Amino acid sequence: MPVVLIGCVPPAYDFPAVANNNAAMMQEIVRYLTSLGHERIAFIGGVEEDQDPLRRDVGYENGLRDARLPYIASYRVYCRGTAEDGGDALRKMLASLKEEYWPTAVIALNDLVAMGCMTAAREAGIAVPEQLSVIGCDNLFCAPYLVPPLSSINTHQQRTGARAVQLLISGENKKETADWELVERASCARVKS
Repeated sequence: MPVVLIGCVPPAYDFPAVANNNAAMMQEIVRYLTSLGHERIAFIGGVEEDQDPLRRDVGYENGLRDARLPYIASYRVYCRGTAEDGGDALRKMLASLKEEYWPTAVIALNDLVAMGCMTAAREAGIAVPEQLSVIGCDNLFCAPYLVPPLSSINTHQQRTGARAVQLLISGENKKETADWELVERASCARVKS
């Protein structure tokens, strides 16, 4: 049976694939947030057991290193990729820190986790983006309709799926990297001095 992998593709797998370079995406988000003056940047989501060398948290850590920012363990909270878990993770993070050490920006594993973070921030009286910038990944159809509209990485899921079908039909045994782009919306702002 023909197979084409999409998304995260373990290097050991010898199948045709259209893969995301999740690490590069996260490095770009860290660059974007630091260009807005953020230095206390958190990452919420994912599982510790993930062995993909291009996973999103690897890119987060590399991005911090590139920006000469420290990795702060309390700014890294693992959770499943749901809105509920994203909100719970942000609540847990904030509860574990003194307010003066709260992050000024949160990178969420995906847009659902970002939605949960935005809700938890609002419930805690934290204004997004004035006090906390939030950015997701995957650019879900609802991202521009959230309040505020969610900044995200557009992974071009339809285009990626169409290319995977082309590889499946053609029988080509190629590994390709999917295109992506940062979509700036109102959920991220410059840090106020």
